[in-house]
Amino acid sequence: MMTDEEILHKATLLLENMLTEMIPSEREHLGAWLYQDDPKNLPFDDAFKGKIRHIVPISQADTETETGKFVNLFAKMGYQVDWEKGTLSGARVEENSSPEGQAKATLAHIGWSKEAPDLKTVKINTKIGKWFTKVIEYITKINDMRAEVREGFKAAGSEYNYPKYPEDVVKVLGEKRAKIFYFYQDRLLAYVRSNNEEDDQRPFYANWVKDVGEVEKLAQYWKENASYLKKNADNLKKDDSRVMIVSRAPIDVARMGDFMKSFDSCHRPPSKREQSGYKSNDQYKCAIAEAHGNGAIAFLVDKQAILDAYDAETIEEVEENENFQKEEIFHDEDAYEESGPIEDDGTMQRLRLRLMKMYKAGDNPYEGLELAVPEGRVYLPAHLKDEENPEFVERLVQWAQQQQEDLMKKAPKTEGGALNLNDFIKFGGSWEDRTSNKLLARLFAQQFEEFEGEVKRDTSTEDELELVIETDITAIQAATDETAKDWNNRYEACNVSGRAVEAYDDEGTVLVYTEGVIRLEWGLDEWNALPNHMDMSHCVEDLLQSGYGTIHDPAGGGYSNAYLDDDSPYIGRVTNDKGVDIIMAIIKIDTSRLIGWMKDEAYPEYEEIDETYSFNYFCQTVDLIDDARDSIKAGIEAYFKREGYIDGGQYIQLAMKIENGDIDSYYWDVEYDGEHYTESYDAWAKVSYDYDPEELGVEPRILFDLVDQREFALLLRQYLTAPAKESAGSEYWLSIRDKSAVDSGGDVRYGITFKVDADTPDSAVEQFYDLITGDMDDEDEIKKAFMSALYEFAAKNGVKLNGATPASAKVRDFDSLQDLGENKQYDANYLVKTWKRFIL
Repeated sequence: MMTDEEILHKATLLLENMLTEMIPSEREHLGAWLYQDDPKNLPFDDAFKGKIRHIVPISQADTETETGKFVNLFAKMGYQVDWEKGTLSGARVEENSSPEGQAKATLAHIGWSKEAPDLKTVKINTKIGKWFTKVIEYITKINDMRAEVREGFKAAGSEYNYPKYPEDVVKVLGEKRAKIFYFYQDRLLAYVRSNNEEDDQRPFYANWVKDVGEVEKLAQYWKENASYLKKNADNLKKDDSRVMIVSRAPIDVARMGDFMKSFDSCHRPPSKREQSGYKSNDQYKCAIAEAHGNGAIAFLVDKQAILDAYDAETIEEVEENENFQKEEIFHDEDAYEESGPIEDDGTMQRLRLRLMKMYKAGDNPYEGLELAVPEGRVYLPAHLKDEENPEFVERLVQWAQQQQEDLMKKAPKTEGGALNLNDFIKFGGSWEDRTSNKLLARLFAQQFEEFEGEVKRDTSTEDELELVIETDITAIQAATDETAKDWNNRYEACNVSGRAVEAYDDEGTVLVYTEGVIRLEWGLDEWNALPNHMDMSHCVEDLLQSGYGTIHDPAGGGYSNAYLDDDSPYIGRVTNDKGVDIIMAIIKIDTSRLIGWMKDEAYPEYEEIDETYSFNYFCQTVDLIDDARDSIKAGIEAYFKREGYIDGGQYIQLAMKIENGDIDSYYWDVEYDGEHYTESYDAWAKVSYDYDPEELGVEPRILFDLVDQREFALLLRQYLTAPAKESAGSEYWLSIRDKSAVDSGGDVRYGITFKVDADTPDSAVEQFYDLITGDMDDEDEIKKAFMSALYEFAAKNGVKLNGATPASAKVRDFDSLQDLGENKQYDANYLVKTWKRFIL
């Protein structure tokens, strides 16, 4: 047996003439493990029975027939089915989704608690028909209780649109029935969800709870075809074209992310950056750690391709081939004769086996018993997502159970007979597709019903790896682009980019030059006219002076909006991605003046430097600008309103005049909100007039009731504002902010207030200004308007006033007066009924 030094020397000599998928510098990351071919020096010697690679046959029912799809359905769920007897069995992992269970899982995940989430197994051994009955029963009960929660939620008049889980469940159902509700959910998932399933995938049964009819159709299919399936299911057309290669060869493990024709992976080598959708190779180090004797790998490949590659008749013949056991088996298109004969044909799938050791508390964990534990996620070609082989994971789990049967009998137990997870430790890479607790629960599902404790982790191999990854400017650009893409998807108004360039020094340093813009949009109908680019430049200057878009330095260094670049900003009409024409303004971000950043370039993400110099931190700083987008947009609108390009400029001018005391109005009381005209939204003006009931020859009570009607206010508005409305050429009537009628020494003092705001059309604001400063700011004109409105309104309602023109042929006696209230049926006795409110 060669020493480690001899193995490394041999590897170094061979590397000089080899070019493979993993480039030479990457193969060096395996060190002495690269050509380790002694089974005793590799992990999982018990499971592999002295071999380095195993080939495991896989067979599934033909997916093209309805019967085959039905049979595969249970394979997907991980059941063992005896079709001849019409029964199914399986030990199912059940999780606790109740509020208490989820809280425990969350606290454990973020490290606030060492108490592991609840896991247990449910043994199912039943007839297929009864299985369907039970599943339909659970779905029906869940839906009934959900409907009850929705009805109770609506009855409570909640401010939310939909019930919130779990709060509203407990409120409506009570704590006891809420526990029953979550029990039904957990048990249903235990019945239908595979123990191997990924949490982040949308499973095939996702719609079953929404539509129990889908399950009922399957149940009916079984009822109608049970006799045929019992006789023929085991003889259905089989698809056995795929086999599983289970390998503990370090080179196979290291290349877990190297087969880019078939699947992308965050474990892919740095040399594959250009072909990958991942922005960096963060988990490549994890793959190398696994290859340092800390894991194994399973590949699902085409069986005929293996037979052809080794010129064999059977897979048993291939497995016994010494080259298959000790040499590299996968082909490299760049290596010709040096690599293995099995090619990546674009259909490969992969699944990892994690190294865990089990031991008794107090023992040395590094001397514990090695256990090969299958992972929970299959990496497969994107186009096969809906055709994932249902047998792959289940068959690997079965293989691991069968190969380690004696070893698993030595598993540590608690005093209560549960699997003691505290006595397990996981080695190798840090990346996990499923938690170690769940992986062990699945592996030991037939053996244990309860699982207690938390698996420990040892990532020292990965942590201590010092990998020299050659600088690749193309890869850095790709990683930068991916980071920019991530942030641009989050921004509402900003857009960033980075340009990787090699610095002018002798060290080959790569810098990322930072760029960013702010994009703001308006509808075409919001603008009266389109400004030019010079107007936009002046606008940005105004933004800088006025403080719009000010952000704070995350490090506490003050506030600034100096990042707004007034050099050649853009404004124009463009067509957006929805095919709609809009007005868009684009302002460049001066990154050298961006507070919290203040530089033109960043360092690539791989550099071991202060995070605040990274491109990602630049994007994070720009996020502060994105949060200030409304302020920037408001500043642009304020500027162009003043310039007349957007409606609202007249209001700003009005607010300025009110603030500066330039409104010369004698009879109108004019006010506005806001401490500064730029913050103002409302302005209003009030005028009042005293009606003398005695001069008018009418009871005060009747006069009060006349002027208290909305119709009177609308009529008075016409008399007061019509001249200003015509003068301003406005098509709008001013809004009435308030109206009132109060006693004033025996007179009826009637006041009316008109308002405008920042959203009021310019012509209406001009009308408002003319009203309070023009001809209507005159005592005689105001009196004429008030009296004319009163005379007309009284005549329309059959009330005779002194000095008024005789009314038309209306009945004038008091008993026939009609109700003056808005949206009411007229009532001749209305005024009589309302007198009592004036009687003290």
